Amino acid sequence: MKTFLCLLLLCGQLLATTIVPMSVERLTRASTHVVLAQATEAWTEWDSDHALIYTITRFRVQHSLKGEAGQEILVKQMGG
Repeated sequence: MKTFLCLLLLCGQLLATTIVPMSVERLTRASTHVVLAQATEAWTEWDSDHALIYTITRFRVQHSLKGEAGQEILVKQMGG
């Protein structure tokens, strides 16, 4: 029974997300675009399989610091 419980707990951990912290400098180097922008709208939508939900946020770009961004960008993040 203990083995089953440990295995069950371990399986739950396998589905967890791990985020490795990065400094602002490292994030900047790794990014293709860096902008100063203001969020103007946000909404959620399902993927085509209706299995995952995403939040999409529209930003109005005020200033591009790295890369060439248009006047608006959309950022799509997993989760609702």
